[in-house]
Amino acid sequence: MTSSVGGSASGNAGYWPQSWSCEDGGPRRLCNPVGQAGPDIQPDEELELAVFRDAFASDMLIRRDPGELYALRHDIPVGDPLAKSVDGWVEKLDPETLEVIVSSPRFPSGKYWPGGIAVHANGDIYMVFGCWAHRLNPDLEVLVSRQLPVVERPYNSFVILDTGELVTKDCDAPDGLARSTISILDPETLESVAPELELPEPSIARLAADGENVVVVGTETVFRISLDREAGKIVVDDTWRPRFGPAPGQSYGWDPVISDEHVFWMDQGRNSVDWTMRDSGEEPNPVRLWWARQDDAGVVGSIEISGLPYGTESNPPAWDPVKGVVIGYDAGNAVLTALEAG
Repeated sequence: MTSSVGGSASGNAGYWPQSWSCEDGGPRRLCNPVGQAGPDIQPDEELELAVFRDAFASDMLIRRDPGELYALRHDIPVGDPLAKSVDGWVEKLDPETLEVIVSSPRFPSGKYWPGGIAVHANGDIYMVFGCWAHRLNPDLEVLVSRQLPVVERPYNSFVILDTGELVTKDCDAPDGLARSTISILDPETLESVAPELELPEPSIARLAADGENVVVVGTETVFRISLDREAGKIVVDDTWRPRFGPAPGQSYGWDPVISDEHVFWMDQGRNSVDWTMRDSGEEPNPVRLWWARQDDAGVVGSIEISGLPYGTESNPPAWDPVKGVVIGYDAGNAVLTALEAG
């Protein structure tokens, strides 16, 4: 695997121009936003708890302008939360005290799965939760709400194209049996800009995007899709379909990370997580890190993260574009491994 050295700001034009205006630091899920320095903790320094607020359950935090912090919240019902509709909402927080400044209305989800929020380049807050999409102003007043086409399954967040459209999809979580459907939404109205596209297989993973291209990790295959505006349809790149399954003892892939040369992802996404992911893997194989070259779908590789059985995960790997290092976490066995690309 060849190292891809040096970061790129590509794929962020659709977002508000501040660091961490969406999950994972950007649509490529690099978790290292361009222009944001790290904490620079020295060997003799340590972190201390500054403030605590019990906000169970919270899916994610995002930033807008300095002093503007937003949280995606949802209820936890009694019993199986994935089998019921729960309410979701967004809170604007004081970043120093974590106290709530203002809250959006509570929105029903339909069938629940963790959703997502992001700050669009137009300055508004967008939320996809359950089978609904919402557009809110910075004071969390509702501008537009729309029920998404697949009402029997939840949608798991979204990415924003450089041209501003939102790309989202439903997921048959946690079973991974029903095929997923891609929708691309107009940022003004939240209406579909093209007919929905049903993928050839299910996809539990969240999407990643680089400019106009969106990467979708399915249960067996990785797809690259885009919006053909002239033809008015969503298209799949048939020249690039890396395969990573199926195999006995292996389950579906999770969120992809897009570097300048590769796409990275991990498998063994199915688990029975409750309050901890330790010992929650449902398939006997070790969890593996996978990669494919962006310019050659035939170059696909993988490596075990821990080598331990019943591995699992629910997050993307981490990519250091400067040192060319990939970090994978086997959450089922609590093993973190850094791998040098070369």
